[in-house]
Amino acid sequence: MSFHQALNYECSCGAIKVQIKSAPLVRLFCHCSICQSLYSKGYADDIILLANEVTVENSASVTYKKHTSFFPIHRGECKHCKSPVIAFSSLIPFIKLAITPTRFYSKQTKLPNSVAHLFYRNNKLPMNDSLPKYNDYLLSQINTIKYILYSIIKRF
Repeated sequence: MSFHQALNYECSCGAIKVQIKSAPLVRLFCHCSICQSLYSKGYADDIILLANEVTVENSASVTYKKHTSFFPIHRGECKHCKSPVIAFSSLIPFIKLAITPTRFYSKQTKLPNSVAHLFYRNNKLPMNDSLPKYNDYLLSQINTIKYILYSIIKRF
């Protein structure tokens, strides 16, 4: 995806604004039970970026929570409207990542196509597409890292 536009969004109530300074690394569909619960949907449609390319305005209004001890994602939600607005992870050592839900982006925003379904064994909505579907934890993590590293390497 050629990147010439700023990607910005805000939570449902507008209290938190997120500014993104460069192109997303990858877009993934996550079917894990945590995402299903947080988004009240069968899956999360997320964009992954380098954390240093993301600015959260009014960050005091974000409450972060780590939902499991083995999965290194700190998920943030707005204190006011309870929308999951951003998450941060160090899934790859020394590379801090930001995860943003696509649902807040404007319909006019050109987002990359998703590359895979993660934790697909938990799917509540069968997806009839040709994307790879990774069922278990280890394959989901390994392939997420693969997609992220490939995208980072392509930038050089």
